[in-house]
Amino acid sequence: MDWISTNILSLLNLLILIALSLFGRNWINKRNAEIKSLYSKKEIIYRMRIQKEFEIYQLLWKKLFTLKGSIQKVIENLLMHFSGISKKRTPIEPFEESEKNIQEVIQVINNNIPFYSEKVYKLANEVSEISKGINWEILLVNQIDLEKIKQFQKVAKRIYSRINEIEKAMRNEFEISDKSN
Repeated sequence: MDWISTNILSLLNLLILIALSLFGRNWINKRNAEIKSLYSKKEIIYRMRIQKEFEIYQLLWKKLFTLKGSIQKVIENLLMHFSGISKKRTPIEPFEESEKNIQEVIQVINNNIPFYSEKVYKLANEVSEISKGINWEILLVNQIDLEKIKQFQKVAKRIYSRINEIEKAMRNEFEISDKSN
């Protein structure tokens, strides 16, 4: 009788171990699936965020590049007028275009503040502030002198410098994103 009860207890222990093993394996597999799902969700959110940032940076870059071109047109018009190549009054269109482009840059910056890195936001804001300080009326008068053109060129160089720094910061942002992924 003792021998039978020992075998029955051994068999029960074996069945309990098998049941625990199966339950444990199922529990571990279920936890692994939950962890993979959570990781997958975070990965999707991360990729969506990077995609959105990339789109916003593209938009900002397009606006900055357009602003740079319109400011260059203003400088060219001022130099043509000053040098006597153009006897007509300095055309107002390049000035209006530059003012419009400045407003568009400011709007893009303000609409997307949370998505910029601190450095890109700071530099973009500097472009905005420098641009706001341009006195277009002084440049439009018929009495354009070389000093006014030089002052405007200095302002333009500051804007160009910030735009170049923004480009470097954007490239750096996406290089870091690529490496971390």
